[in-house]
Amino acid sequence: MSQTNGRSAKERLMECAREEFFAKGYTKASLRKICANAGVTTGALYFFFKDKAELFSEIVSPPYYELIDLISKYFAKSEYEVISADVRSLPSINFRPISSKFGDELIRLLYENKKEFLILINGSEGSEYSDCIERFVELMERCYRSFAEKMCLRLHGGQINDYVLHWLAHQSVSSIIHLLTHQADEECAKHNVEIIINCITGNRIHAAVEVPGGFERTIQYAGKDQKQ
Repeated sequence: MSQTNGRSAKERLMECAREEFFAKGYTKASLRKICANAGVTTGALYFFFKDKAELFSEIVSPPYYELIDLISKYFAKSEYEVISADVRSLPSINFRPISSKFGDELIRLLYENKKEFLILINGSEGSEYSDCIERFVELMERCYRSFAEKMCLRLHGGQINDYVLHWLAHQSVSSIIHLLTHQADEECAKHNVEIIINCITGNRIHAAVEVPGGFERTIQYAGKDQKQ
C-alpha cells in the first residue's frame, strides 16, 4: 500500500475513521467518507479491516483495556493497604501515595486518548462497546466489593450494603466522565482527580460496610483483639 506524507494507508484510515466516529458516532459513520478522506478505495479498507466493527474496535480497544488494567491494579494495591494496616487505623488509612500516582496515570491515559474515550462515551451506540459505561460501573462495583470484603474480614464481621456499593460505583464512573468532558486543562484535571479519588476510595467506602454497634466501636474491639 502507498504512503502519503509518511503515513501508511492503514494509518490514514484509522486517523480519518477516528475523526468520523468522533463526529458522527459508530452508527452514522460512513465508511465511504472515511476512505475518501484517507485517499484510499473501499477495497483498501477491507484489506485491513473485516468490517466497520473491527475498524472501530481497532481505534477504541487499546485505551479501553488499558484503563481496565489500570483500575484493577490500583484497587489491588489499595486492598493490600487494608490487609496490612493496623485495624485501628482503618477509618483514617492514608491512600494518598497510591491515589496520587494512580491519578496521574489515569489523567495521562484519559487525556492522551481523549478523543477515543469521548467516542466510547458519546458515540459507541450500535457497536459492541455500546454498554461500556455499564461495564465500567460493574468493574468498579467488583473492585469496591472486594475492597469492602477485605475490610469486613479485618473487622471480624460487618455486612456490605449492596445498594450503597452500587451507588459508589456509579458515582465513581460519573465523576471521571464529568471530569473528562468538563475539564479541558490536563494539569487542573490532575489536581481535581486526586481529590475525587480520595473522597471516593477513602472514608466513603466505609459507608458500604455496616457493622453491629457502629464502625468506630467495632474498630475498638478489633484493635483489642489485634493486641492480644
